[in-house]
Amino acid sequence: MSEAIETNAVPSKSLASPIAQEVTRSTVKPQVLVGRGGFVVADVEGAFRLATIYLAGGMVPDSTIAGLSRDGAVARVVALIEVAHSLGISPRAAFKGITSVRGNLLIWGDLTVALCARHAAWAGMEHAYTGDLAKGDRACTVTVHRRGCPSISHTFSQADAKRAGLGGKVWESYTDRMLFNRARSWALRDQFADALNGIGIGEENFLDQSHADSDDGTRLNVIDANEAFRALSANGIESLT
Repeated sequence: MSEAIETNAVPSKSLASPIAQEVTRSTVKPQVLVGRGGFVVADVEGAFRLATIYLAGGMVPDSTIAGLSRDGAVARVVALIEVAHSLGISPRAAFKGITSVRGNLLIWGDLTVALCARHAAWAGMEHAYTGDLAKGDRACTVTVHRRGCPSISHTFSQADAKRAGLGGKVWESYTDRMLFNRARSWALRDQFADALNGIGIGEENFLDQSHADSDDGTRLNVIDANEAFRALSANGIESLT
């Protein structure tokens, strides 16, 4: 059962007119409730209040609000709270697993898998590597299964990465993981677009520091994929279960 953080005043019964009632409501602090899975807001005003709590508490990654004014930062956090609600996840999970690039939302890392894996039709995922890294013909194939639908497989290779202009330290150090990330993102998006609510997948767009600067100067926190996945796991993904 949810309980209010603070008790709100009850409007007086003597204020009978609609205008008086509206004035009374506007003077009452918006409710932010504490539910089993964390904070719960009852309206847009509550979302704005919760956004200021998260910002003041340092719970929002710098890359999410870089270059924004205070009002802009609050508005972006409110928007992410709404996105979290539409996906059925906690705001904390959204802050760590979703970012905005030039107005487009992108989901990162294990949050993508978590959203698909909880779908009622999820039937598993598998991957396999072929080729040799030293020879430059390494490739990863990821297959995603969905009950009642044909399985979907996608392959991404070193040759594909070269044609796409991908490279740099992260790719050189974690080539297998990068190939897997790209193949997995394609397979998940094609098989479970409904679970992702039409939101793009970050690994399809930025897989290297050299691709991490957006046009508006916002620098995405793109680091070692394994470290990113650990951060996601430690910051709210457990709330999906």
